[in-house]
Amino acid sequence: YLTWGNRECYIVKLKDNMIETEGEVKRIHIDESHPFTEAPWIHKHDGKYYLTYASEWPEKIAYAVADHIEGPYETKGIISEIAGNSNTTHPAIVNFKGQWIFISHNGGLPTGTSYSRSVVAEPMEYNADGSIKPIPPIVNRPCLKTNPRENFNIVFTGICFSCQFSQLRTNISRLFVVTTSI
Repeated sequence: YLTWGNRECYIVKLKDNMIETEGEVKRIHIDESHPFTEAPWIHKHDGKYYLTYASEWPEKIAYAVADHIEGPYETKGIISEIAGNSNTTHPAIVNFKGQWIFISHNGGLPTGTSYSRSVVAEPMEYNADGSIKPIPPIVNRPCLKTNPRENFNIVFTGICFSCQFSQLRTNISRLFVVTTSI
């Protein structure tokens, strides 16, 4: 599936070749309690589909849950509030070696801003009812615990990257695609 949008969220099924669509483009309706702004990401947990997305401006990360990937989705709440040093934040959630990881970005590097971003990853947990436990935004640094290594930082179990050079973004995107499945 491919999801996208700005103020409205859309989804379409992809053919096995991953470059052609199969079927019609559908709109995912999100209620106004936590309106959809941009940056949708869908993951599956315990048979439910979780749509995470940037909400409002400055952005925070909200989520909605559905029984089917195409919806309907019920808005559940905020995962992470506004990162004070970046007006934008975009989510990804992956399961890495049995640990759910919440990935977003901030302006945490010394020269960071809303448009010079650092990738941040945090352990994420679900409550017994399937809701996602809130994650406080990291404002003044790329990650919780860092070990400098060449041109980026790696944090707990090797999934948190704080990029200083744009050429690393392609490698990180490939990692997310490889470790994510629905």
